[in-house]
Amino acid sequence: VEFFTDWCTDCKVMAPRMNRLHDEFSSDINFVLLNGERDANQDAVRRFRVDGIPHLALVDTDGLTLETTFIGIVPQDVLKDDFVALIQHKALPHKGLSLFSSDPYDGSSTTLGAVDMDEDEFDAY
Repeated sequence: VEFFTDWCTDCKVMAPRMNRLHDEFSSDINFVLLNGERDANQDAVRRFRVDGIPHLALVDTDGLTLETTFIGIVPQDVLKDDFVALIQHKALPHKGLSLFSSDPYDGSSTTLGAVDMDEDEFDAY
């Protein structure tokens, strides 16, 4: 799940990277792009504790386990390595922040409650 805003310069840097990754991995990974300023997305913003953008949350295949969070510009190779690990159900080689832990750098996964995201509000890659 990627959170962005129209005015975010770093989001504009990440967009072509995410588009390339989408092209490569969309058959195995669901990519969700949410504008963090839209009222309809505020539940997701709160649930994922978005406090900086771009904000990329990697969620496991069950859709309820947040594996890690990256904030800001992330190298494409780092994301690619993590996407491959998610697909193969392996530990992520690169951990970002664990925003639900008392120590955000501990690299732990977090079980999420259901996040209400209206598919009509998704922005397309």
